[in-house]
Amino acid sequence: MTETHILDPKGEVTIVLKTPNAPLAQIPRPPETKPAGDATSDMASNVISPSSSPDAAVATPSADLPSDLEIQDDNTSSDKADEVRFIVSASHLILASPVFRHALTGEWIESQELRRQGTAEIEASGWDTEAFLILLRIIHCKPYDLPKEVSLETLAKLALIADYYDCVKLVQWYADAWISKVLPFRACFSIHEDGMRDMIIRLWVAWVFDVAEEFTSYSSYIMENAKYPITSLGLPIPAGILERLNRNRELAITYVLTNIEDKQSEILRTKDRCTLACRSMTLGALSIFMHEKQALTSAPPYAGISMGDLSRSARSLKLGKWREYIESDSPRFRWHECNYSNFAMIFLRLPCTSKGLDIINFKGWYVHLC
Repeated sequence: MTETHILDPKGEVTIVLKTPNAPLAQIPRPPETKPAGDATSDMASNVISPSSSPDAAVATPSADLPSDLEIQDDNTSSDKADEVRFIVSASHLILASPVFRHALTGEWIESQELRRQGTAEIEASGWDTEAFLILLRIIHCKPYDLPKEVSLETLAKLALIADYYDCVKLVQWYADAWISKVLPFRACFSIHEDGMRDMIIRLWVAWVFDVAEEFTSYSSYIMENAKYPITSLGLPIPAGILERLNRNRELAITYVLTNIEDKQSEILRTKDRCTLACRSMTLGALSIFMHEKQALTSAPPYAGISMGDLSRSARSLKLGKWREYIESDSPRFRWHECNYSNFAMIFLRLPCTSKGLDIINFKGWYVHLC
């Protein structure tokens, strides 16, 4: 079915959105074994991969949103539109976006059609219908048709489209209210695979809309809790940011591992450090811990290890209680207690957090003066 949104009844341009609502920032899954001849979609592994021309783009799922005049062609039995058309004003597009301006006033086929016929079609692909409609309403000065709240996913999709069409500053004027509700950092995020996806999406939104404090917080969280090399999940996050995230993550894990190994050596060397039994059990617990965390054989990029988990786990290690006789020939005993076998004290200075990135190092001082 074809879905049509009319933003300007006298609009000269029709934007044809092919294959709308491509998935956003999917976590790569192990490939499934398929019979010979089965084709695998490119969208399955890399979700967002904006192409180099202004008539192609990529995006995500959609949600509820009041539309302008909406027309649906029910010639097909499918409930989902396989093509969405937007009738829009050429002058509004040209003023709002350099990408649209080049397409409609340069040497592109669309601009030639517009000059020759007075109308033109521009093709796009993959964009989320809801997010794209929000962008076009902003461009067409329809603030009363904008939602009061949007989800994080929709905001990320809007950021993706605005970044592609080079109109982030225009969108940000409206998006600030949405950002203040969905982007603030919370220290109690759950640490799991989908949670890391959520953090990457939040980092992306903070980057596009220049939210410096949240960018620092989310980059810190990601470096602290990522158990595998950090990727963009298909979002166009600059390579320099990803390189710094991965380098800092590896350095932090190396630092924690080195500290743990140094403590092992210290316990082994220091003979006057409590009793032999205490030293033996402390060393044994550390050795088992390092083996279980796969730290003994790990090397960069430290697959399966996160700095935060390693530090917190080392601090929370506990030895079982044991009794020791007060005198060798006495039946009296006491429970052994000492700070040398207290891992919270041993690793008191072990870092559990990683310093976040400063957005100004990647955007430059001039961005914040605009």
